[in-house]
Amino acid sequence: MGIRFLSRDKIDDKKWDDCINRSSSNIVYGLTWYLDAITSKKWSAYILDDYEAVMPFIRNYTFLFPNVTTPLLCQQLGIFLKKVSLSQKVCDTFYAKLKSYGWKYDIKTKANLPDKVEKNEKINHILWINKPYQEIETKYNRNTKRNISQAKEAQLTLVKTSDYSETLSFLLKNDPSGIILKNKKQFKDFMTSVHLINKGFCVLALENEEIRAAAFFIDEGDRLYFMLCASDDRGKKTKAMYLIIDDMIRNHAGIKNIFDFTGSSIDSIAQRNEGFGGAKEIYYHLTWKLF
Repeated sequence: MGIRFLSRDKIDDKKWDDCINRSSSNIVYGLTWYLDAITSKKWSAYILDDYEAVMPFIRNYTFLFPNVTTPLLCQQLGIFLKKVSLSQKVCDTFYAKLKSYGWKYDIKTKANLPDKVEKNEKINHILWINKPYQEIETKYNRNTKRNISQAKEAQLTLVKTSDYSETLSFLLKNDPSGIILKNKKQFKDFMTSVHLINKGFCVLALENEEIRAAAFFIDEGDRLYFMLCASDDRGKKTKAMYLIIDDMIRNHAGIKNIFDFTGSSIDSIAQRNEGFGGAKEIYYHLTWKLF
């Protein structure tokens, strides 16, 4: 059968998700429900034989020229396969087909890289939480423990909610990067879709009923994904985000295997993640241009 192209409407969801769940990557970004939510079902794929390996992608246009990009909030995609390994020849064939679909591609992935491609290392952080909270907490560094204590002294209240509109409104006001504001509709549609299928939730840190920090989490399989977060000036001063992260680790310790920080290469965020005991997980940003 070989490698074939399929548009979203032709993909067998059960076979696809089985391939993702049995792959060594086994991350939420490749599942059909997640790709549907983040792209509004505007994705396609290359598939090896009877879903032995799959490669999702989204096609965009720059000045009428087609190109393949990684959607927002899809930290890692690339090739997912049921087997332990994929031959270099087959891997290269997947990427050769991707080249035929546009004048450039921009892919982020952890494994099964093509033989010749420009790549840059990226950093994710994960924390193994399949153990008692007391054991996990011993790995927190001194600064992290101090920040959690400071947040507790501020008497912040944590509230778990499914009110995505309130959380999104706060994120829009307090996102220094401007990425959420620039892609407001996409983020709104995504969070709404996740809410409808009960795959995520939000946590707010309140001070006298005022939101000081907010975070959006995805709950899938053996991982809890820390997807989006923001703090206002007072929230930063009271270290509210440290309290949210610690509470999520406490509540999911021994239940989930991994707390996935979903980044980051930003020094201050990396230091925060590592302060909780987060370990570096390397993935790659692959780029190719025809001209």
